Amino acid sequence: MVSLPEAPVPPAGDPGAPAGRVEERGFASAVLGDSRPVWVHEPARRPPGGRPWPVALLLDGRDWHADLPRVLDGLVHTGTLPPMLTVMVDSLDFASRSEQLACSDDFVRALGGELLPRLGERYRITADPRRTLVAGQSLGGLTAMHAALTDPDRFGRVVSQSGSFWWPNVAVAGGESERTTARVAVADRLPDRVHLSAGTHEWSLLDPNRRLRDALAVRAADLGGDPGAVLLEEYHGGHDRACWRAGLPAALAFATGDWER
Repeated sequence: MVSLPEAPVPPAGDPGAPAGRVEERGFASAVLGDSRPVWVHEPARRPPGGRPWPVALLLDGRDWHADLPRVLDGLVHTGTLPPMLTVMVDSLDFASRSEQLACSDDFVRALGGELLPRLGERYRITADPRRTLVAGQSLGGLTAMHAALTDPDRFGRVVSQSGSFWWPNVAVAGGESERTTARVAVADRLPDRVHLSAGTHEWSLLDPNRRLRDALAVRAADLGGDPGAVLLEEYHGGHDRACWRAGLPAALAFATGDWER
């Protein structure tokens, strides 16, 4: 990895923070007809007042579960992030990811109708969509927004890093593109908070993310919501995990800004 002097420093674990727990669990989905691991990070601090755990679902969990938990421990310890369960969901192989993270309604049903209820058998988790977040990168960022639009009663917060909002491909969709932005323009409900980010070198993603940001702000105003609950952060970089890793803490902090610390 090469970074210039003004690049953000990737977050590291705080050695003084109390360590939480990471539990690997299997998730077999009847809706999807497959099985995958998920990794659940439970920080040492609990939600204040005995409240249920808020939940952050992080897609492509295999890329995060090894080192992100210690970073989360430090961020929760300092109050940058609230105490929350972070559920890192594996995406299996390339073919499965390409299908399931391309606005698949079945994938959303599996998350909301299968995974969260099963987690609720093990942990006391919230049923409040305003305290349930979906986060992802690239196609995962697209899916995070798709989940909130498809099931707003379950998913109310979104973090999308380099979201693939150009989708679907014009060449195979009869000229259609940017379907998510079109959905937002006529949506009856929007997520309560949305953090978008894209790199200035992501030539195929930057303008679609800008158009989505604008559509969210306009529709939020139409519905009497807060256009300021949508933030697009543009960074000087490309489509890579170094940028996503550096930007994820601030994105999560924005999306959970009103959750109890």
